[in-house]
Amino acid sequence: MGAVGPYTRACCTSFAFVQAKAPKRVPFRKVTQALNFFAVKEGGAINKMKAIKLIWLADRLHLRKHGRLITNDQYFAMRFGPVASNSINLAQASVWADATALDYRNEFLTSTDDNTYRSTTDVDTKQFSQSEREAIQLVFDAYGHLDQWKLSDLSHLYPEWLKFEKELEAHPNARFEIDILDFFKPGTLKQDPLFAQSDEYLAIAKALHADAVK
Repeated sequence: MGAVGPYTRACCTSFAFVQAKAPKRVPFRKVTQALNFFAVKEGGAINKMKAIKLIWLADRLHLRKHGRLITNDQYFAMRFGPVASNSINLAQASVWADATALDYRNEFLTSTDDNTYRSTTDVDTKQFSQSEREAIQLVFDAYGHLDQWKLSDLSHLYPEWLKFEKELEAHPNARFEIDILDFFKPGTLKQDPLFAQSDEYLAIAKALHADAVK
């Protein structure tokens, strides 16, 4: 468990101080373009927490369908849901972000205030595979109408967050590392069509994931 700064509905600035405890090879161009995509779809600007929740949903969907994350990020369960650590650092233009990644991010995105960023350049869709483009589009079509708080509430219905619910109630400013394999487990929604993959389909995706992380 690692502590983070205050994180309230009034101010989400400290949301950026989620640092992976060990470096991961994160495709920062792809992450930046996913953030850019969601901003463009939102009309040009988007709440940072909303974007990060959409990133989580896209990663979850792509892993369950194709056996790998889009972002290859490190996930933590926090008070308001799962957080992709490197992705939020890029969304926030955080001091924790890699300098090269931040330079690239700044070619496409600019922060308008502590909680919002906007797109400044067209999305470079060449950074995505076809399956990745499909996943982020499906996620926006299904969940883009929800604001950050409704997406946060939604994220609390999935096992990767529920595993740490009691700990987060006791320590709301803490974070707990998520086991990505929990993304393969079902949520508690009665109707969850985007994550309704069959057991057979999930078994294939798990095998692909296992091969990829060897």
